[in-house]
Amino acid sequence: MECAHWLRLPKRLLDATGGVAIDNEIIVCGGEEDSRIANRLCYRLMDHFSNIPTVVSNLLATRVGADSLVTDNGTTLWITGGLDNETDSQSTELINVNDEDGVPILGPQLPFSLKHHCLEKIASNIVILVGGLDKKGILSMNSFSIRLDTKIRWQSQPHLLEARFKHACGVVKDESIPGEMIVIVAGGLVLKNGLLTATDTVELLHVKVMESDLDGNHFSLKKDDWEMGERLPKALSGAASASTADQTRLLMVGSNAIYVLQCQDLDCTWITLEQSFSGSQPIIALILPASPMGPLLGLLEGTNATWVKSDDKAEHPMLDVFS
Repeated sequence: MECAHWLRLPKRLLDATGGVAIDNEIIVCGGEEDSRIANRLCYRLMDHFSNIPTVVSNLLATRVGADSLVTDNGTTLWITGGLDNETDSQSTELINVNDEDGVPILGPQLPFSLKHHCLEKIASNIVILVGGLDKKGILSMNSFSIRLDTKIRWQSQPHLLEARFKHACGVVKDESIPGEMIVIVAGGLVLKNGLLTATDTVELLHVKVMESDLDGNHFSLKKDDWEMGERLPKALSGAASASTADQTRLLMVGSNAIYVLQCQDLDCTWITLEQSFSGSQPIIALILPASPMGPLLGLLEGTNATWVKSDDKAEHPMLDVFS
């Protein structure tokens, strides 16, 4: 694997969130500084050759431990939940990266107040919300789905087998079965014998996505419940994660390694790619499928942004893991 440093964020941030918007613009929002001062700003990282991040917006609320995703048009970042002035937030907000004023608007509320949860797209108009920590400090086993193109509220989905937060999640295709998608929840903190413990457990939910010309995509459960998948190579909590652009692989980054999950014939397997990072545990992992340097995996670690490029001479050359 090849590694290259890019730029430094204006301040060291923990528990921030972000995404890749249109034209490879990376937006990083919220989090807190080392001194536990909440950051209310969103920064735009323009391209690989810029060394000055710009402020794109001020959040409506401070958000530490929020999660976010970029909507299908590529111009809007949806930021959900997080810790707001010592209170876990149920609110969400939408930021249009093309809006010169950068003023966020309120989005649909979460089912209840959450932080350190996970948000992923099953299809262009369908989002699933999994796990997290509620305002009473109770670990959530819940999962919900919502359609972004309707006014329908969150719909309950099967409960996780283990309540967890600070976990990674992603959605990958099973290439052997058209339309088959697998929602993956991996690692995080769980309760064992009354103590919060990092886990290596992985849960899978099989869904079928159906396209409709009339009212967008729908999905159905292929199996009624989550099931346990192949365990992570090691227990991880707070690991950064990202699905590849073609949704064939999930990448998790932590403990000086990149863990790659790929599914075939309903069988999902992890491969470990050793990788040393310049700073602390990465807080955000982002994939740029098209850049001047080719496909890149971006790792935001504190104030550093590091770009990792797939190497043809790597131990697993058949894995073009970032495309």
